[in-house]
Amino acid sequence: MLIAAMSDSEANVRGVAAESLGRMRPAADTIIPVLIAGLKDRAENVRAASAFSLGSLVRKPGPAVAALVAAMKDSDPFTRLGAVIGLGEIGPAAKEAVPALADMLLDEKHKDMRARVAMTLCEIGLPHRPPYRP
Repeated sequence: MLIAAMSDSEANVRGVAAESLGRMRPAADTIIPVLIAGLKDRAENVRAASAFSLGSLVRKPGPAVAALVAAMKDSDPFTRLGAVIGLGEIGPAAKEAVPALADMLLDEKHKDMRARVAMTLCEIGLPHRPPYRP
């Protein structure tokens, strides 16, 4: 039923469905592809809710990590934040995101977002050398 709600014509319904799906850990294998698709929804709230929810479901590397890395470039700041937080919740399994997070840490204009990116890098685990760009 919630998966079907991700196709509803109302963005608010899709957003709440994405948020609710993130709480359904036993069905993660079925839900993760739906939430990855939600990252491309036309409505910002759906993209953001999908990003936050993926972080609570994913526990291994794969397409969801790559999709969250792509969502870090979204025009909507809440979607970007959801992607960053989601990657942190995934933890060490999201290590492929470290280069993109390091770039975001150096390039992001908003100090609060940079702080959250730094926290996410700690949650994932930093490589032996910190990011540096001359």
